[in-house]
Amino acid sequence: MRSLIVGILAALCAVPVTAQNSAPSGSQQDQTPVFRKNVNVVNLFFTVKGKHGALVPGLTRDEFEVFEDGKPQTIKYFSAVSNQPLTLGILVDSSGSMQNMLPEEKIVAGDFLRQVITDKDLAFIISFDISVDLLQDPTSDVHMLRQGLERARINVGGGSSGVPGIGQGPIPVSRPKGTLLYDGVYLAADEVLSKQVGRKAMIVLTDGGFHAATGDPPNLKVCHRGEWNDRMAVETVLSMLTVVCHTKHLCHRVWAAFRAHLGWLLAVFNVLAQWHGLTPDDEGRIRLSIAAFSL
Repeated sequence: MRSLIVGILAALCAVPVTAQNSAPSGSQQDQTPVFRKNVNVVNLFFTVKGKHGALVPGLTRDEFEVFEDGKPQTIKYFSAVSNQPLTLGILVDSSGSMQNMLPEEKIVAGDFLRQVITDKDLAFIISFDISVDLLQDPTSDVHMLRQGLERARINVGGGSSGVPGIGQGPIPVSRPKGTLLYDGVYLAADEVLSKQVGRKAMIVLTDGGFHAATGDPPNLKVCHRGEWNDRMAVETVLSMLTVVCHTKHLCHRVWAAFRAHLGWLLAVFNVLAQWHGLTPDDEGRIRLSIAAFSL
């Protein structure tokens, strides 16, 4: 056993000596070293979605094929994994239009994270208004996530005198930035979620209107003030019909309530007339007189 160890040590010690005696050629020095390793099993994680983006469950091994360099490979193991770690992004709208809703928004988001995030999951917080800020890096600590939510502040770019949701200051600008939702989504997807593995999701808490700093996407139809299109006409007509139907329904309810009160008053009057012995005249009327009192 001792002789075997000594032999191994001698062989190891002989390696640098051989390297010093035989200098490698220039072509060998320029070659990039290549490391090769044979593996028997390669893990492939994938998600199957339908044409409408919904997940397709219940698939079996026979419904899949794996190819490498055009050659079919054998699927040795197949299982549907539903407990992969989750990376969740919470995007909070902190524009001026959220002035009254932001405190409640923080509470709802905090309770949601407390119920969803486990020790193996990660979550991060991003606020977007006229700028985009990463308030909390990915973490599984719900307390740190709540602190990140509390760091969200309303930002209209110049104080409370700016137009809510537009991102202007006291002096309006010709092309205001607006609420940069698209930039927040891009930051969350490209800078954070792209570096994570497993399941990924993004939740946006906003009240609506938004724009991109570099311009709106071409597929987004934006109607500026003073412009008109067919959709606006249709929506205006539908809104007017809704108002008319609501007004008609309200009138029916008011008339029904008025008749009910009138019937109740007539019933009380008839009882009082019979009680006091008042009788109608030839025309069926009971004439009343107003008495004057003096103290």
